[in-house]
Order: sequence, then C-alpha cells, then structure tokens
Amino acid sequence: MLATILAGILMLIVVVIIHEGGHALAARLCGVGVAEFGVGFWSPRIKLFTFRKIPIYLCLWLLGGYVKLKSQADKKSHGAEGRFIEDAALWQKILILLAGVSANLISAVLLRMILFAACPEGFTFKFLFSTATLAAAPAWYLIPIYAVKSVFYLFWFWSKVMAVGIFLFIFWLIKNILFMSPMEHSGAIATIGLASAIHTGFWDYVATIWYFSIILAVMNLLPIYPLDGGNIALEILKKVIRRLFGEGRVYDWSITIYTYLGQFIIALFFLNMLMSDIGDIATFFRR
Repeated sequence: MLATILAGILMLIVVVIIHEGGHALAARLCGVGVAEFGVGFWSPRIKLFTFRKIPIYLCLWLLGGYVKLKSQADKKSHGAEGRFIEDAALWQKILILLAGVSANLISAVLLRMILFAACPEGFTFKFLFSTATLAAAPAWYLIPIYAVKSVFYLFWFWSKVMAVGIFLFIFWLIKNILFMSPMEHSGAIATIGLASAIHTGFWDYVATIWYFSIILAVMNLLPIYPLDGGNIALEILKKVIRRLFGEGRVYDWSITIYTYLGQFIIALFFLNMLMSDIGDIATFFRR
C-alpha cells in the first residue's frame, strides 16, 4: 500500500518538475525573471531549497505545479533577477508557455526509446485498483478552491447558492442531454491506480510515467484558461482586441469572460474527476 502511494507521488513530482522546469528554463533563456518554482498548488507549502536564487516549494495538492514569473502586477516577484514578463515579446511569451509541453513530449520520446531498448518484448500497462488507491484519494480532494471560486466569480451577480445550483444544472445538461459521462478512471484514484504498475515491474512503472507525460502535454495544449494552451490563446486575444478596440471596456470584458469561462470548464473537469472516483469507489466495494 505504501509503495503504491509513494510511487504515485513520485510519478507526479517527476512529470511536474519536467513540465515546470521547461517553463523556467525558457523564461531564463528569454531573460524573464523566475520568482518561484512550485510542485503542487495551494497552501500550506514547504520551501525545500533555493536553486540559482529561485525558491523551490512543495505544495499541498500535487496534481500540478507552477512557475511564478517576474511581473509588474506582483510586487513580491520584483526581487527576481531578469526583466518583467510584460516586457517580453509575444513570441517569447508563447515560447515560454510551450516549453512545458515540449519538455514533457521530449521526455516521453526519450522514455519510449529506453523502453524499446530495455524491454523489446513489451510491457504491461493497466489500471490497478486496491486499498492503497482508495486510501490515497482523500488527500487529493482537500478542496480545489480555485475551481470552486471560479464558479462564484462567473455568476457574481447571483448569490453563491444560486451559482452552485446553476453550475450543477449545467453539468446535468452536459451529462444527460449531450450524452456525456465521467471518463473512465480519470480521477485522483486512477492516477494512483496507474502507479500500482510498480508492483508488476520497474519498466511497467517507467511506461506509466511515459504515458502520464503524454497526457499532461496533450491536456495543457487545450485552449482553456489557465492551461498553457489557454494562456497562449489569452495572449493572442489580448493583442488582437488591443489592436482593434484599444484597452477599454471591450478589452476588459473580453479578457474577463474568457478567463472565467476557462475556470468554469476546469471546475467541470474537477467535478468529472470526482464523479469518476466515486464510481471507482462504488465498483471497489461491490466486489
């Protein structure tokens, strides 16, 4: 049980470090300051060490990570070496945003080459569900506040209770009218379940890291804020609207609607993950 949980945590940390490391490296190459590097999201967080004047943090919720760049809007980042991200050219901003996905894809290619050389006969790759995956799941759902808040912001002119009701109603419409259902094994339990490959062999576990790297890269290319693809689309949207309408009401409303809509979609994604995990738990107890 402990080995499965630790394997899952290690898999996430490795893939996230590669992804966020790509962002940080590209930012440094473009002369943009890197103020923080974090594995995971939200407080509490632990400062592990400082690498080349960049503080490295380990945060509460491990499904993801972040690189805080030097920004004029964030006074706490002003001490970082390098220029502000606002001063970078559009192509440099896009390069920095694409660097995380590129790092994951490059690492996936390298892992695949190693797998071909190490086990030409193939490898076992399947989802395993056990008491370990069940025990690890609650730690992932220490309230993804960011996604929940976005729902309230999107419907700021209604009460919070009304916002939740509308959110759940829209999800019901998507699920039942459009015939969508939670993706099989798409939640936190599934991630830990995939790491159970550590029990079937080392190379099976390496194959799981390869698979997870590809999934992370593909997901981050989606044009949904705050994913990398969404941030790229946002930068292009800013430039287009600024050129057509200037920085006025149209600009502000366009950016606000785009960002809140993206957060709303991410909230739906989190709910989908939760429903998937509930389904996996129910299946486990029916055995």
